[in-house]
Formats: sequence, structure tokens, C-alpha cells
Amino acid sequence: MAMPICGAKTGEAVRTTGRQRRPPPQLRTKTGCLTCRQRRKKCDERKPRCVSCTRNAIDCRWGEKPSIRHSNTSTTSDSTSSPPSCFLMANSPDFIHLYSETGKQPDGVVSSPQHSVSHDRLSDSPTLERSTVLCQSDGNPFHLSDQLSPFTRPSEDEHYLMLVYFQREVIPATTHMHAHPGYFDYSYQFSWISKYPQLSTAISASAAMHLSMTQPSYRNLALNYYSSAIRALRQMILEDVVDGTEDFVLGTVILFDLLERWRLDGLPNAGEQHLVTALQLFKVRRCRGPIAQTSAQVAFERLCAESILYHSAHILLSSDHSILKSHLSLIRELKDTCEAVPFADSNVWSASPTLGLPFAVIELILQIAVVCRPSSPVLVEVFGSFWQQLNDLDVAHRSLPPTKNRDDEIRAQSYTSTTRLYLIAAKVLLLDSVLQEHVSAPEIRTLVQDGLHILGMVDTSIPFGRFYCWPCSVLRSVAEREADVIFLDEKLASIENASQCGYTRRLMRECKNSRSR
Repeated sequence: MAMPICGAKTGEAVRTTGRQRRPPPQLRTKTGCLTCRQRRKKCDERKPRCVSCTRNAIDCRWGEKPSIRHSNTSTTSDSTSSPPSCFLMANSPDFIHLYSETGKQPDGVVSSPQHSVSHDRLSDSPTLERSTVLCQSDGNPFHLSDQLSPFTRPSEDEHYLMLVYFQREVIPATTHMHAHPGYFDYSYQFSWISKYPQLSTAISASAAMHLSMTQPSYRNLALNYYSSAIRALRQMILEDVVDGTEDFVLGTVILFDLLERWRLDGLPNAGEQHLVTALQLFKVRRCRGPIAQTSAQVAFERLCAESILYHSAHILLSSDHSILKSHLSLIRELKDTCEAVPFADSNVWSASPTLGLPFAVIELILQIAVVCRPSSPVLVEVFGSFWQQLNDLDVAHRSLPPTKNRDDEIRAQSYTSTTRLYLIAAKVLLLDSVLQEHVSAPEIRTLVQDGLHILGMVDTSIPFGRFYCWPCSVLRSVAEREADVIFLDEKLASIENASQCGYTRRLMRECKNSRSR
């Protein structure tokens, strides 16, 4: 069947006839402005107007996209539903229970999270008969033929552009600025794309959602990809094609979490169930899957593990984390992965792809974040144990690692000061839980000033400034001096403006509302 293409002038879909299709445009054309892509001209990618469009006195368009063609079976009525609810993989305790909620949304697009976001979760399921059970949220089974409904299908051109955007923009934005160069090489992950279109679709979904933070028109495209990827992965589970040990399955779930965390309209615990899914996948992989051998495999696992830890720390500062809290014991499953060194020439500050912190520090932070809730004051003996561990880690990471040149010295200093900033914030969180009615205690005021001193030396206006969102939010939640509050609000605003990530905005709002002032 002939594929539709976009007309160069009208932009309307037409069909090729007997003549041979023109060769695909060059990569530079594909990543240039939309006008040059449609005209099949090379673009110098200069914004806001490229040289080609300026020379030809035509409109240079970057943000708007050609309309997405609907298939003949598609509808744009309110009857279009999101991916159905729960489905089980059975026959072994190691198998997984993956589910999503049902709901209605217009125009073939998944609606906002409070209505019908597909929250996917993995957990141990009891041994069942050799069958696949598909049921609605009330537990009543329904026919498999009812599970899929028409939805807007993005074009191949959109799909390709999102893959390019992911490689150029998303990878650098989600990798620590001091990470080893090997972490920026996704050749291993991209090698799965042709074999597993589910992963390719998930990559496009996360890329489109990332782009939607600055160009909101891409949100619907992201949600369509998201819906498609979940449907495809669910179908593989229903058909027993996967067992949870595959790398592409873990990578796909991590991408689902990223998408939920980036959503500007997401809830404070957005992506929480995807994190639980990923934790369970690590458990399944350890029990049944092969141990990572190549440096690319080790790097991939560590990237996924640190992404889980990083987003867990943010969710645990929100008002509702009951699901994640009950699964935090699985964090220990990530220890070996987060301490593995995939590249022999790595050093202490470049071995981490995302956190830029020792595993022991982030693990302790997660434990403290769980127990330090306003509704449950910390016991004295628990406080003493945590406080001693924080002090021990602080002493262990105060001295600079050995360096060879000035650049390494700067990176080592950043690693040391950032580690200390997180430890200071953890101490503040711990003290605040004990002294809830005495917030202005001298110990807290001193720690806040120490944290402000470190924050004053870091640049939070760059995209990776969001890495400082967690400690900055904790300090803001207890700061009392007007000058300190203003400084921290400015830091949080610069983080939110630079990252445009939904979770930074939600966390900033959460910390400001933690106390009525």
C-alpha cells in the first residue's frame, strides 16, 4: 500500500501513484526547520530564521508541526478510550503484575493523570494457572477483543524527528555534566530499536513530552506515543513474549517514568508506579536474568538504577508516597549496580551517570525521607542512628579525591561539595522531623547557612541545575530569614525555568506549602 506524504505547498496528505518515491531527505534537512524539511532543502538550523528561508523570503517555522493523519478507522469522538486496566503474567512467582487504569479521553489522546494515566506497576504475583488474565479495575474480566481502541497514529516523519531530538537533546539533559563520556553513547540502547518498536515508541514519547515543556503543542503527540507504547508492551506480556529480564523492557519502563515526571500537569507522585515497576524488574533480573557483562550493559543498568533513585528522592518529599514506601526495601537490589564501574578510566566523579553521589548517600537519604513525615515524628533511637551515619558519610567525603589537572580538580570539588549539600539537606530533614515545633533551633539555622553557602557557588540556571532541586527544596521548607527565603526562591525559580520539568515545579510548590508562613 502506498504511503501518504506531505505536499510541499499545501501540506495536505496525498498518495503516491505509479511513479517511484523520491529518496528520503538528508539528515540535515530532517533536523532543520520545518519549512526546509517540507521544501526538501538543506537548512543551516539558525534560529529564529534560517538562511535559506531568509534568502527566499518565506516563513521559517520551527514550532508547529504538520497535522497528524488519522487512519480510516480512527475516530475523534469522546468514545476513544485509554489503554485498559490490569493484566497478569502468570505461572511463576517471578512473573509480574502490570496494570493501568481505564478512562475516557477526547481525540484519541490519553487524558490528565488524575483521570486516566496508565500507571504501570510490577509486583510479585501468586502462582496462577497457565493463562493470561485481563480484567478491569473492578476485577471483572472482559474480552481481549475489547482491549484496543483506535487512536491518532503519528507519522513516520514525526517518529524519526523525535528519535533525533532524543539523541541530541534528551540524552545530554538527563546525564550528569561530569559523567564519563561513555554514558552519552546510547549505541547499545539504540541497537534494540529495529527489533523492539515498543522501545522506539517509548523513546519518541519521552522526547515529545520533553519538547512539550517548551512547545506545548507536542503534548498530545507525546501522549499518543505513550498510549501506543503501553499497548504494545502489554501485548507482549499477554503473549508471553517477555518475562521481565529483557533490557529493552527495563529501558521502556524508565522512559515511562521520565515522561510522567516531566509532565507539567502531573501529580506530585507522578511516575511512582513506574518506579515500583522498575524496582521489581531489577529483582526479577537478579533472580532470573543474566548478569550484565559488557561495559555497555553495565552502563545501561547503572543509568536505569540511578534514575530510579533520583526520582524516588523527589517523590518521597511529596505528600503521598505510600506505594513507593512499601517497596523501598528493594533499593538494596540496586547497590551492586550503582557501585559498578563500567569504564576503566572513570574516576569517582565521572563513574555516576545521573546522581553524581555515592550510593550510600542517596540510600540513606531515601531512608530518612520515608521516616521523616509530619504525621510520624522520628524516634530518638532512630534519629541517633541516622545522625551518626550522616556524620560518618560527611567526614568520609570532605576531602577531595586525587586529581591530575585543573579541570579534574574543579570536577572533584563539585562532586565533594554536592555530596555535602545533599548530606546537609538530609540532616535538616532529620532535625526538622524531631523539632517540628522549634524550627528556629540553632542547629537547623546553622545547617541552612552551610547549605546556602554551597548553593551560592553553583549555577542553577543551566538545564542540569535541576540536580540541586532536592536539597534546595528541603532548605526552603525550613528557611525563616526573609533573605534566605528570597535567595532559595530565586534558586528554585532558576531551576524550574532552566529545566522546564514538571517535577521541579511540583516540588517547588510542595516545599513552599510545607509550612504556612
